[in-house]
Amino acid sequence: MNPVRCAVLLGGLLLGALHAQSGPAHSASCLEEAIAAKLPSVVKVYGASGLSTIRPYASGVIVSKAGHVLTLDLVILQPDQTRVVLDDGSVHRAQLLPADRRLGVRMLKIDAGRELMPVVLPDRTDWRPGTLVFSLGNCFRLAEFEEKVSATFGVLVARARTGLRRGTSDVDYDGELLITDAPNNPGQDGGGLFSLSGAWLGLNTRIVESTETHTQISAAIPSWAMADYVARCVE
Repeated sequence: MNPVRCAVLLGGLLLGALHAQSGPAHSASCLEEAIAAKLPSVVKVYGASGLSTIRPYASGVIVSKAGHVLTLDLVILQPDQTRVVLDDGSVHRAQLLPADRRLGVRMLKIDAGRELMPVVLPDRTDWRPGTLVFSLGNCFRLAEFEEKVSATFGVLVARARTGLRRGTSDVDYDGELLITDAPNNPGQDGGGLFSLSGAWLGLNTRIVESTETHTQISAAIPSWAMADYVARCVE
């Protein structure tokens, strides 16, 4: 079965909500088209590990035609040990650019030998809770080489600021988060969160815990919050 079609069928419970929100013109084929259009902009990221508690894989999004890849600032990202796998299965050594510690993100640079298909900042930032979204990333390392990354579906549950904790350590990021019920499974972190119209809404975080509610949340750092950092790296 076509991997995009499979992902859509797994999210079939959303079709009724999609019909109610957007009318009968939307269908499974529309969802497939939305996902397929963004797959070339999402990459698999592999790095160093050596410890059973540290996964050596994550995801990233392409933010320039020249090969700039945005992902989370993870410990696995080490010089000469970081690789990016594009949608066509090609593997590229990644150069590490300075991270933005406040945001918790890092830019990678690869030489793909061709122009890539980047995500672009949306022309609006007023996305409201209830917006249907999908998340792309290599959850559980199910995809290898040219195999397609996974798609999960959900809604934008809330836009909020909250103290964050991962394990026993506090997370420095204190900006706005896009909280969704599309789960950020292991490996989904660093992937992209998109609206069904294809707008890039944010960069998936790892699953974190709110220090205020003591509940685990799946969230994304808004794309517009990273605009200045992306511009500095790409210029």
